[in-house]
Amino acid sequence: MKNCKPLISVVLIICLFTASCEQKNCTLRIQANKENAQIFIDNDSVGVAPLNVLITSGKHNIVVRLKNTDTSHYYYRKKVSFVENETKDFYAKLEIRFTDQYYWNNATDPEGAEEYKKQYPEGKYITEVNEKLETLYYEEFKNAKKLNEAIENYKNYNSLFPFGKFITEADTLLENRFFNSISSTVNTSNAVSIFKKYSSLFPSGKYIQKFTEEFEIKYFNLINNSQLLDTAEKYYNKYKSVFPEGQYLQKCDSVMKNFSGVFTDKRDGKTYKWVKIGTQNWMVENLDYKMKNSWYYGYKEINSKYGRLYVWSAAIKACPDEWHLPSDAEWTELEKTLGGQYSAGGKLKSTSPLWSTPNSKASNSSSFSALPAGYRYPGERGVFVELGKWATFWASTPVDKKDERNRMEEAWARYLISVNGRLNRDRGDRTYGASVRCLQN
Repeated sequence: MKNCKPLISVVLIICLFTASCEQKNCTLRIQANKENAQIFIDNDSVGVAPLNVLITSGKHNIVVRLKNTDTSHYYYRKKVSFVENETKDFYAKLEIRFTDQYYWNNATDPEGAEEYKKQYPEGKYITEVNEKLETLYYEEFKNAKKLNEAIENYKNYNSLFPFGKFITEADTLLENRFFNSISSTVNTSNAVSIFKKYSSLFPSGKYIQKFTEEFEIKYFNLINNSQLLDTAEKYYNKYKSVFPEGQYLQKCDSVMKNFSGVFTDKRDGKTYKWVKIGTQNWMVENLDYKMKNSWYYGYKEINSKYGRLYVWSAAIKACPDEWHLPSDAEWTELEKTLGGQYSAGGKLKSTSPLWSTPNSKASNSSSFSALPAGYRYPGERGVFVELGKWATFWASTPVDKKDERNRMEEAWARYLISVNGRLNRDRGDRTYGASVRCLQN
């Protein structure tokens, strides 16, 4: 066995409960490399064979189930005969421990190096293992292809070697990766998410001030240039969460105040909410000012939540001071702000259960909160129809009398219906009853 280099040294004390052995303490010694095992009982060699095979020699019949792994504890069943035709069974604990040379040879990756430290915390190669381990963790960090992978590898390295020889270089490399990633990310929200990771790792980083100033300005501009309250609120809330003491916070507060509010109709003391959509300030409730030729749906007070329905001649006079019935062109401007006829309707419709299902594409992302007040047919005892299904609104613009299709006195109107998401434009008899939404002068 001169060529069998011992990589494993195993010693096991076996107590044999047999009269003939007289409870003799027998030593089972196994020396092995990765492929072969040489077995000794006391100092007598039993034989050599590949691992995991039955070894038979002389009077000794030993089942050795060694596993070619780094694991350290197994239980084995042994049969040993010391007297002819007399065999006793017993169980013993076999402790396997590879030499520090073996673990050092296998310390080629972080897992192998960590295993050496676990098995030989004061081994002769411990200094070299620690140096190798630091280098391996640093290389893993440096070679990471994606930023998130680099961040995780950096955290691993930094937690194990907070004062390591590569820590300064690792800090610089990761900060530069953050800089490049943030600078190349077009979407502001995504860029800010990366910035938050950067600032949590490097609260005093060399790029903190630069990116803080840039993002604060970007968020202020996004809020200030938002077309809809819903969009402005999302940017505003994001800005406050990232920069709770930002230098533009007061300016952003002022901008947000200009996006919505409440006014009081001095004629009857009723209050109405309003919202900015694009460059226009719209009421977000149907007008409920009592005047001649206006009614609640079905003449019922319970329907006051829908506002009143007005004939056109009343509607053009109904809005309070500093407000007016929007023209056909102003309705068209609203439509364009919301992306055109086919998408505007869903953005205007309330998501209230007052709408009949399916209330198609309703999102109310404009905060306009259109309600399905229906409409009223002409006549002294006009018929009310489509409550819950239609929202109709007058425009102040009459249909041109030169239009050959203008067979009666007509005016332009807009309507929304529950089964689609369009903002529909149509002409209607001026004696119809429709809702009024006022626009600020």
